[in-house]
Amino acid sequence: VTKGQNVLVTGIGGGVALFALQYAAAVGANVYVTSSDEAKIERARQYGAKGGVNYRKENWDQELLKQTNGQKFDVVIDSAKGPGTETILSQVLTLGGAFVSFGQTAGAFELGRTYFLRQIEILGTTMGSRIEFEKTLEFVEEHKIRPVVGD
Repeated sequence: VTKGQNVLVTGIGGGVALFALQYAAAVGANVYVTSSDEAKIERARQYGAKGGVNYRKENWDQELLKQTNGQKFDVVIDSAKGPGTETILSQVLTLGGAFVSFGQTAGAFELGRTYFLRQIEILGTTMGSRIEFEKTLEFVEEHKIRPVVGD
């Protein structure tokens, strides 16, 4: 994630999703979120989100793109691989964009045509190395990021 990119963090409200929002906002990305809870979307704005949508509403993808003036997302950070994933991959993520998965609580990946035809980069995450952890701590300190607890 870099400054100026459009980033979508799905399932906002979870701890890792909130941290991803804070990180992306800290580098100057345009961060948007999805949730089934309107209050969580509003709270996400306090942490740097520019907007968000309730993914259970009809045409949520079109509403999301209205908020970005039609600009699609360069990066999607997702924890669930839930029912809206196909819509994200086919309608919301830009051609050649990156889909970062840090969990698959709602389903596993089945690589279909959408991934290949749209030249989507799929990145899975793990805990990382000690060096990456040290860089993360430096980033958190530099940007004064504080974990959201009990929100």
